[in-house]
This record gives sequence, C-alpha cells and structure tokens, in this order.
Amino acid sequence: QVDDQRRLGAMLGARVGTIVPDFEAAMRAPRALTGPFAPFYNACAACARSEAGVLLDVGANRVELTALWARKAELQEDLEAWGMGALVLVPAPVESEALRQAGRTMLAFADALPKATIAFVENRRDGSLAEQRPRSEAAQVWREEVAPLLTGPRRHHLVMPLIEADAWGAYENHALRFIKAMSLAPAEAAALLGEEISE
Repeated sequence: QVDDQRRLGAMLGARVGTIVPDFEAAMRAPRALTGPFAPFYNACAACARSEAGVLLDVGANRVELTALWARKAELQEDLEAWGMGALVLVPAPVESEALRQAGRTMLAFADALPKATIAFVENRRDGSLAEQRPRSEAAQVWREEVAPLLTGPRRHHLVMPLIEADAWGAYENHALRFIKAMSLAPAEAAALLGEEISE
C-alpha cells in the first residue's frame, strides 16, 4: 500500500507491505521519493515468473507520486516484457469532489500505464449516478470530466452496490472480512451473530 493506513491488512487478513516516501529526505535526495517503490517493482518481477498477481492500494494523496514513479520507471515497458497486464480500479462515491479526484486519478494512470485497463467503480454509498439531477454539480462533473475518460478500449464503468450500514454492523463487530462473511452458510452466520437463520 502507498499509504500509512492499517485497515488494509485487517481487511485482507494478510501482511501488507507499506510504501512510505520520505518527503523531508527528498529535499536532499530525490530518490527518497522513488526508492520506497522498490519492493513493489520486485514483487511484480517475481510474480511474472510465478503467474501470480500484485495488488497495490494507493491512497488518494499518493496518486500523483505513484503515477510519476510508474512513468519514470517505465513500468509499462517492464510489464509488457514480463507478460503482465495492469488493472486500475478507481472507486468513488457519487459526490462532486470525489468524482473530480477519480477523473484526475484515471488521467494520471492512463498517462503512466497507457496499456492498462482502467475501471471507474461507482460506489453507491451516497446514491447512484442515475439518481442525480441533471444540473447537480455531481452530474456535471460526471458528464464533463469522468464519463469522457471511459470511452474506448480497456475502459469500464463498474458499480459497487450499497451495503446498508445497519446490515453490516453485526459482521463488523465480529471483525469479519467481507469475503469471509459472504462465504458463511446461513446457519453458520446465524450461530455467530446470535440471530435466527431467517434474519
């Protein structure tokens, strides 16, 4: 992860490597910004041999830096040499500033990884694009700044359905990861949560 959040490891149930560029040291040595990406690059090289994959979670405030590193490192050329593709998922709720940031993120990664598949993921936590009034700021940002970036090959619009907070709270209280909760049989979930199976 190019971030300093701790929740990703808990969510995935796995050890997560953290890339933390040193901005103070970068004043004297610019490599302090790009050097920390070495473990990610090495992981890609290793996975190319094993046919595994690498997941990189980039915090919103680290998008420009990550895209800059990928461009300077000519990562696209290496991915092609390794026979690997890149998939960039850009989730955003339906809110004007979040949509604007999503557009900037897609542009940055399209420039850094021109052959990547890029998917905008509409997070319906705050409503759907279809429900927006045509003159609302969110609808305008979508029409003018985001939707035009989704035309052409390897560009997609996906939807992340809303999970009601009350519906998920009981699972969250048991520290259950989403993928684990979805794989529970109804009887198992009922026993764990102290609910009737019908609930």
